[in-house]
Amino acid sequence: MIVDDQKLQSNWYNRQIHPQNKIVKAHLNSIETLSVNIANPTQFATGSHDHLVKLWDLNTFKNTSTLQGHKEGIWSTQYSLDGKQLLTASPDKSLIIWDLSKGKPASVLKEHHNKVYFCQYNEDNKLIASGGEDSRLIIWDTRKGTPLKIIQSENKIIYNIKWSRCGNYLVTSEYGGVSKIFETRNFSQIASFGKFSEDERAWCCDIDFRETSKHKNKIFVGYEVHFFKQKNSLNSKPNLIKSQEQFKCQLSLHKKNLQNLTMNSQLIWTLLNVLTQMVKKSLQSLHAEQNLINIQINFIVFNCFSILLFLNKFNEFIQNQIFYFQSKYQDLRKRLNLFFDKLQLNGIFQIQNLIQDGSARIWESYRRPQEYSPKAIGTLLEHDENVSSIQFVPHASKTLLLTSSYDCSVNFYQI
Repeated sequence: MIVDDQKLQSNWYNRQIHPQNKIVKAHLNSIETLSVNIANPTQFATGSHDHLVKLWDLNTFKNTSTLQGHKEGIWSTQYSLDGKQLLTASPDKSLIIWDLSKGKPASVLKEHHNKVYFCQYNEDNKLIASGGEDSRLIIWDTRKGTPLKIIQSENKIIYNIKWSRCGNYLVTSEYGGVSKIFETRNFSQIASFGKFSEDERAWCCDIDFRETSKHKNKIFVGYEVHFFKQKNSLNSKPNLIKSQEQFKCQLSLHKKNLQNLTMNSQLIWTLLNVLTQMVKKSLQSLHAEQNLINIQINFIVFNCFSILLFLNKFNEFIQNQIFYFQSKYQDLRKRLNLFFDKLQLNGIFQIQNLIQDGSARIWESYRRPQEYSPKAIGTLLEHDENVSSIQFVPHASKTLLLTSSYDCSVNFYQI
């Protein structure tokens, strides 16, 4: 699949979108998850490492309720279909179904042996699927609050789970870059894809369930690494990005070596001064001691000056190394500046939004004969750290989004 350079470069020219509203300090620790109440889209929930779940009013951006019950952070949240309950999962090994009218747990589900990464209701809310760091996919019966099926995975972490809208299939994304498909009659595995690698993480997955979509029933998986390598149409840009990261790594290494050498040089000069003072005091003491023979005096003086000579030579070596690394550092700085000039000449003015923390990108996609064309239509700004969750807010005519971040804030955007 090949996309011409002009079309590819146009993807980088997209407008920067600032939030219309913002909760600067929604939690006291990083926010891991955000969910919108489909039954009442003016309500949304956030879960944080401060062990709290908070409910919010989208119109006023005020906290309407706080749920306390988990002993550790909250990593996954989802409203029930009727909006009266909220499902949460935590690394404390438990899931909680909250009764929102009472603000208390209606049910606590405990069967996992380690951190729970993700949980989700099925299409009629009668079942829940959860997975985490105990390598187990657990299917729960919500009416009984007990496991209906426990499936052991050979991969040590299940990161994400997605039910199909029809309810007939379940998809997992797992450690090692592997994804699996299960049919939901008896939850037997019917397919697996992705070659296992210790360097890969299949973080998230979704199914295109739209009846009108040309990608109907296709599964999309998001990976931690090698994203651009797998997207052939973007091969011309990753090489530049990779080069930039290599420059930055070299630059950081040389700066660290330079700092270490400077510290060593200062230490050597201090040692030289101390030894000089010791020699002086020794000479004074030796002259004061008339009983010591001149041979002993000459021997001590000779050794002291030999040490000083060695240290002077070593100091010269250190200074030469410092000069070398300073030159290397300046050379890398020039090459890095030339690299950024090259980026600008290639029309990539928004590349920092791809490699820095705190931004998210909105894409639209469409299919043409023999090619798949992604197009970036906006970059969401004003988070200071990683964006942990993005949720569309249902609206008849507007495209509205909520984002949460490790910087403890929540942003509201209109596209």
